[in-house]
Amino acid sequence: DSCTGFCVIWETANASSPGSFEAWKNDYVPYFIENFFKDPRHIVIDNKPVLCVFGANKIAERLGGGNAKVKECFDYLEEEVKKIGFDGMIYLVCGSSSQAAADMGFDGCYAYNWGNNGYQLNVNTNSILASAKQGSVYTVPTISVGFNSIPWHGERFPMMSKADYAAAQKWVKEEYFPNYPKEKWQENFVMLSTWNEYGEGTYIMPAEKLNGFGYLDTIRKVFTDDDTAHNDVIPNETQLARITKNYPQHVRLLRRLDSEKNDPEETLFPLETVTFDEPLAFRVAGASGVSFDGAVSGVSQLNASYLT
Repeated sequence: DSCTGFCVIWETANASSPGSFEAWKNDYVPYFIENFFKDPRHIVIDNKPVLCVFGANKIAERLGGGNAKVKECFDYLEEEVKKIGFDGMIYLVCGSSSQAAADMGFDGCYAYNWGNNGYQLNVNTNSILASAKQGSVYTVPTISVGFNSIPWHGERFPMMSKADYAAAQKWVKEEYFPNYPKEKWQENFVMLSTWNEYGEGTYIMPAEKLNGFGYLDTIRKVFTDDDTAHNDVIPNETQLARITKNYPQHVRLLRRLDSEKNDPEETLFPLETVTFDEPLAFRVAGASGVSFDGAVSGVSQLNASYLT
């Protein structure tokens, strides 16, 4: 979409990063420039492309040579983008401000979220201020709606209320912006965490059973001059059918019975019933109460294999 800009978040904690300066120079830098920084949609501030990094410590580990080696790589990329008309780079590390981030050459930091308690207003403001006061790099204020990490921890955590979300954005605009930005690129720069990270339970994208368009309406009210009445557009039935084609709604329930109470609006049903017309044709690993009279009962793990 030509109306939507984007910015690369380089995920180095679990994904690729260079093992040498030569690899950075010959492989990574050309890739970043050709595929991202030359794209007119990529976010540029003060004629400097923005590059965000998640897991920056892994770059130093894989490169060897410590944080100074990361800075050497970043300095090289900065000179390369100047050759195509930019004035340099803006490097942002995911995490709080630290001397290590400064030593690696980062200009600022931001948060992906503020943890399971990040739905609380004071957790957002206190975390931002603690990072800002550390001061080694600039802290881009990040407003997180929470971190509902039920897939990892088996416990559901709340999402921020619309009232607290409005208060958080107002705090950034009226208290943080007037006092902390020191350079032009830092002015009016806020991170909104995140658009649609459903897997990690942190999203501001409209959600039917949560806050609807409430988060987006708050952003519009706080940061724009347009607070007029408007109609939020939602998909019609035809569009919904297309969007959910690969996600059949009758199998959307993805939680175990013993870890959480069921939504009263939902009805559980078996996804599939397996029977064996030829007894002993299958071995079922991890099953209890297996009978070989044409049916399997009490299966605790669905891990079946053919006997050959």
